[in-house]
Amino acid sequence: PGQWTEATCVLWGEPHIRVFDSDSSATGELVVDMLRPGDFWLVRSETISIQGRYLPTQWSNGQAATSALAIGGAFLQGHTLVIESMAGHVTWDGEHILNATPSDFSVPDLLSARFHEDVGMSSLDPGQFGTVVKSVELELPSAVRITVNRWARHIDILIAMRQQPGGQDGHCGNNNGDASDDTAELIKLRMGKQVSTEDLLFQERLQVNETQSEEKLVSLEDCPADVRARAEALCSASAAHGHSMSMVRRRCVFDVCFGGSEYAAADAVVERQMIKAPAAPMMIRWATHRGTCLDVGGGLPLNGSALQVWGCITGHADMLFLPPSGGVGQIRWAT
Repeated sequence: PGQWTEATCVLWGEPHIRVFDSDSSATGELVVDMLRPGDFWLVRSETISIQGRYLPTQWSNGQAATSALAIGGAFLQGHTLVIESMAGHVTWDGEHILNATPSDFSVPDLLSARFHEDVGMSSLDPGQFGTVVKSVELELPSAVRITVNRWARHIDILIAMRQQPGGQDGHCGNNNGDASDDTAELIKLRMGKQVSTEDLLFQERLQVNETQSEEKLVSLEDCPADVRARAEALCSASAAHGHSMSMVRRRCVFDVCFGGSEYAAADAVVERQMIKAPAAPMMIRWATHRGTCLDVGGGLPLNGSALQVWGCITGHADMLFLPPSGGVGQIRWAT
């Protein structure tokens, strides 16, 4: 059942990380804060490599913010996808892709990517901030889905995936259904070192001096009273009405205090994306012949329609199914 159950890791702000196993914690709000600059593992398994680049900037008062995401490993057959903030680019094996919105890029059986804009996502009132959210939506092998919100100087990330055979680990936690071993202290103990040079997916290692590499221990008590009051007002105004995602709200105040007002709208977008995150349609591959998938013959919702195996076509409506909630129950045709 664990390998059927999708979990989501969310990185936002400077950066705060809601780990895969957060839902299994006592409060459902297990969030770790990683403020040290550098290149780190977000997800590392036998086949999947996802790395994050935490970069201090003049706009974040020395605090690290996620500036880029790199995806590679055997599940991408040695290819590498890198997504940077709007100050940078999106590349596939070093070549620029998704250069404008809207745009699409795909590689059969490996990647489906869409770059688009969503106006007013940060508030139920689209005119409240006039925020334009530029997001990259990815569908990858092994039922991995990733959303990257590209802001002017940082990115926010949502990674949805299932437990990996052989295990996994990283700043997103080990996704084993047990939140108790994914505290900030334990994750730093296991995965606190930067990605080694031989495993690095980014083209060049981030140069961080010793002063920058030290995690700066700051709290809201270090935020000037007038700045904090303004931050609380901004975060309250942009929050999702009718929901109490206090873990996002509290950290929004921190982000605005030490990063700037841009983070209020950005954090609100992440809050809404977490609230409305849908179940992910998935393709079911034949383990022995990985190029073939379960398919609804005829593509019509009729009683008695036959199931068959057919050559996998990424995103084809007749090949998309919804796994049961919690990993136990009926598998339904997504279409």
